[in-house]
Amino acid sequence: MNSAAAFIAGSLVAMTTALAPTIGFTDECTRVSMLEDYLTTGAESEGANCETFVGLNNSKGVSCYWQFPFRDVAALAAFDELSGEVTHCKGGDQLPSDTPVNHPDSYMLFELIHADEVYRVAKKDKSQLNRTLVFLSAEFGS
Repeated sequence: MNSAAAFIAGSLVAMTTALAPTIGFTDECTRVSMLEDYLTTGAESEGANCETFVGLNNSKGVSCYWQFPFRDVAALAAFDELSGEVTHCKGGDQLPSDTPVNHPDSYMLFELIHADEVYRVAKKDKSQLNRTLVFLSAEFGS
């Protein structure tokens, strides 16, 4: 099973409700929990590629991504599903969308602040790689 199919198959129930996370959203927070535990466990979700990073003010963070065929509709579904999971599992304040990027590839960003943590979901179409990447990241306060 390819990574896109594994990502979608892993939570079809959540995918159908991600657009309305407060109505019938599952109690699964699998990928958010994986992200939060990655600093101590190093365990990744199936199909994910994760790395740690140091953010502003020496905050620690984790960023994971999944690869999809270029502009595959499954990537948009994954973006919506992850945004819904973050909203459901963490709550908080959504930041306004950022300005468009200065290149022809498309980019979508969802950011949510919860306490001293920032959660981000991003979808990036990379034409030179012929791939679309969907990222889930968290930056934990210093």
